[in-house]
Amino acid sequence: MPPNVEEGRRGEHAHHQHQNKRSADDEGTLLGRPGGLNDDAQSSLLLTPHPDDAMGSQLSPTLSSLQSVFMLCNSAIGAGVLSLPFAFQHAGLVGGILLCIIMAGAESFTMYVLSKFAQRHNAETYGSLVRATLGRKLTALLVAVMILHLFGSCLVYMVSVWPLPGDTLTSLGEQSFGPGLWFLDRRVVISFVGLGVLYPLCCLRRLGHLSLVSVFAVLGFMYTSGIVLYQGGKVATERHDFMEGVELFHFSIKALYAIPIIVFGFNCHANVVAVFTELSEAPDLLFAGLPADPRTYRTLPAYVPRPATTKLINMIGVILAAMLTILAGYVCVGIAGYIGYPGVVGSNVLNSLPQDKWYVQTAQLVVALVVMGHYPLNHHPARDGMHDVLDLLGFSHHPRFLSHIFTAVFVGGTVGLALVVRSLGAALHVLGGTAASFMIFCLPGLMLVNAGIVKQSVGILDCMEEDPFWTHATMDEPSVRQAALKGIKKTGLVYSPGKSWAAGIMLLVVGVGIFGITLLTAMED
Repeated sequence: MPPNVEEGRRGEHAHHQHQNKRSADDEGTLLGRPGGLNDDAQSSLLLTPHPDDAMGSQLSPTLSSLQSVFMLCNSAIGAGVLSLPFAFQHAGLVGGILLCIIMAGAESFTMYVLSKFAQRHNAETYGSLVRATLGRKLTALLVAVMILHLFGSCLVYMVSVWPLPGDTLTSLGEQSFGPGLWFLDRRVVISFVGLGVLYPLCCLRRLGHLSLVSVFAVLGFMYTSGIVLYQGGKVATERHDFMEGVELFHFSIKALYAIPIIVFGFNCHANVVAVFTELSEAPDLLFAGLPADPRTYRTLPAYVPRPATTKLINMIGVILAAMLTILAGYVCVGIAGYIGYPGVVGSNVLNSLPQDKWYVQTAQLVVALVVMGHYPLNHHPARDGMHDVLDLLGFSHHPRFLSHIFTAVFVGGTVGLALVVRSLGAALHVLGGTAASFMIFCLPGLMLVNAGIVKQSVGILDCMEEDPFWTHATMDEPSVRQAALKGIKKTGLVYSPGKSWAAGIMLLVVGVGIFGITLLTAMED
């Protein structure tokens, strides 16, 4: 090897080792280093942001851990909670509980993966994170799928703000104020709520500004869960046989219907990176059992995450608290609604409850308010997606008026369509399944696969540096160096030994499987 090349390699390697000393090993087993790297040296190729990474944080972290919990809960909770008894009816009582627990655990893991990589690449949005780790093409695909999915979700929320004539809310309004009044007209109510209430909320720049809305939305979710639990338990206890008509497990093609409902019920991934960006860096633990010092995690078993900063430790507590809260509410609603109305419960459990009870009517109103609180949180990542598109097009500066134009088109579009469309049926079901499986499982899986490929390449470079005569069986030095810098963007989906790569492949399989189940159930409908 020519002396100048060897000296260049040594100089570059020395620079990498200097960078390594400034960064802690925060990856644990799933994001661990390959053989050949010592405990104090992880390549800066892994921890230094790529040139395509985010330009740096522009939002100061101000959210407390508790506020972040409410944000994630509100991002996940919507009118879909009312479908949980329907899912339990298809999966069985025990089957539904197990599905909720498994999906809560799996989605908590992918939320942690997104948070860890967001910190590593200094990314503020999901789109900027995907661009930093997986490249421009997947970023464009993510933004397109995400904006369509979020627009469709907000359209559903807008349609459900004021039901069709004859529904409980409409009847309650007519009983209170009289029939035929102009301000009870569905078009007037939807237009006022969309343009007069939701548009100003969607213009807020930070998620933190919506913290109070999220608190009320979560409290509304708890109230509705309590009503379903009370009424379902009451009906069940009045029967001669408490478990009459209830199946513990249900094995048929219909059981597949439960999987998309439960998977999408825990979906708050579009906002995870933004919540982590605004999360406070000061120690703010929600669980006393979580060690506050990152160094403590290095002494724990290998399967335990190893966060490098207090902010990431805070995020672990936030994810656990949010998912446990959602899980508890979902399981209560699912069990009570199914046991109370086995075999007859529909996709909206409130329709199975006695409509003349004041607390049921109140729950209907609360659900409408919860949906209104959920709308601006769904709009926020869609607007971030628009900014990611501008970045892809080469515009580093984002004028504020473009955000307002996007918000006006987004809200105005959902309001206009809600006035003429009453059901989008299977189309939104398929779109939601595509987006959710893509954002929840496939992209975090590709990020883990990418990390495994990069680490293996760094290990090979380390061996080449220690022994100038050592060569890899299939890759020369330039190819290895490109793989270490660009990962999966250079190599494609190739095999790389390690738990990070294996976990990523597992998430990809799960994501593709859920997408297939979504298509199957849509065709069955």
